Amino acid sequence: MSTDTTPRYPIGDVAAITGVNPVTLRAWQRRFGLLKPGRTPKGHRLYSEADIDRVRQILSWLDKGVAISQVRSLLEDPSTPTPDDPWLVHQATLTQAAVDMNGDKLFRELDQLTALYTFERTLCKALRPWLDTLEARSGERADGRLLLNWTQHQLQLYLQGHCSRGQSQLSGDPALLMLLRTAPVEAAITALSLTQQGEKFSQLPTEDLDGCQLRSPRTWLLCLPAKLRSDERQQLARLQARGIPLTVVGPFAALYHDDPLFQESRHD
Repeated sequence: MSTDTTPRYPIGDVAAITGVNPVTLRAWQRRFGLLKPGRTPKGHRLYSEADIDRVRQILSWLDKGVAISQVRSLLEDPSTPTPDDPWLVHQATLTQAAVDMNGDKLFRELDQLTALYTFERTLCKALRPWLDTLEARSGERADGRLLLNWTQHQLQLYLQGHCSRGQSQLSGDPALLMLLRTAPVEAAITALSLTQQGEKFSQLPTEDLDGCQLRSPRTWLLCLPAKLRSDERQQLARLQARGIPLTVVGPFAALYHDDPLFQESRHD
């Protein structure tokens, strides 16, 4: 663990190093006193190597299921007994909001999660388990399919809004994102994950692979299904032949990790 307390890293650099976005870093400081960055003469936050190590310690406790509100006491005294898994509480709150079809309550809980935790952890620890549970429970209700469709639509709207706001703050030459046979919620999750990674992109409204031949982005970001059809593979090979990098993203990206057709893969 570093003992270097010299402030030198702006908040954007710390976000890039740790994967914790600036909004969350500020919330950890203001609401929970977990970080104490220095300041430039103009008042901008500056973080030290020791601060970055502390962020990593915080993430380690969060991975163990500790609520962010309880991390400070554990950082000060690691022997403190750890409480029950707070992610189960978050999942229960989301489920109740969905069962009640209470969009305001659902959005408030999502706001809290995305403000206090990285999106990667929120997705892994709360959203995916919650959706799996809700899908299982929907089979027990006469209105189960309606409930599930409503919930997925609300989540899609929330994630798309969050993504749009994030994209508006990014600059640079955008990539092009194509969503090939991707469910709407998974598409929204992938888009927000890319945004959280600082990837500027424009999203294609179509799955017309042949029409893509007319575009020349700096790179293609492809959210693909678990398995490509032969015609889709042939069309993607034609895209690759143009010399534009093809990068697979989304829930099935790991399946394409060793595929020579693609430059790289990034999965959620």
